[in-house]
Amino acid sequence: MAKYFLPLIALLIGLPIVALAAFNDVQLPNNTNLQLTNPNTVLVVSAGAQVATLTVNPSNVQIGLEAGSSITITSAVRYILQNSLVTTNCAANISSITINYIAGPNQVVTVTPNGFCPVGGVGGPVSAPAPTPTPTPTPTPTPTPTPVPEKPIEQMTPAEIEAKIAEVQQAIIDLLKQLIEMIQQQINQLLSQLQGQT
Repeated sequence: MAKYFLPLIALLIGLPIVALAAFNDVQLPNNTNLQLTNPNTVLVVSAGAQVATLTVNPSNVQIGLEAGSSITITSAVRYILQNSLVTTNCAANISSITINYIAGPNQVVTVTPNGFCPVGGVGGPVSAPAPTPTPTPTPTPTPTPTPVPEKPIEQMTPAEIEAKIAEVQQAIIDLLKQLIEMIQQQINQLLSQLQGQT
């Protein structure tokens, strides 16, 4: 069967475009641009690629592999090229993947630009970033104060009894001061009323 060659630059925009073949009949002798729309970016297939099928969708590229298939895809803006077979190699100015056929049934691999290589990251490989879960703050329980039991008086030492007596005496003094202040306020009010009547 005669082989079909894609042109130097294939701007594949809009509806998916599929190149089908029976045995690695999709061959790209020159660098070929694949235009995606979501995200709006161009992926470059390096010269010499040969695969069974090549499908360009708005957000990804699907590649059919069979014996002898090999393809290298690069991103000039260093997208992580997520897929099920290989990880992305991040260089200083580009990111890239090289996919080769692995023995077994014919395979279809989907390549999806997903996030970017780390800033300054060189020499990969880098997998697609996993979403970072937002930690749920754990409420800190408020400790319940433990009441200090008061000793019965018969268990107190003489020093503790004296301290307790002094505490009670001070409490009585404070109460007497408050009582005196209240009486003084009442007297002042009565005097004011009497002065107002004269």
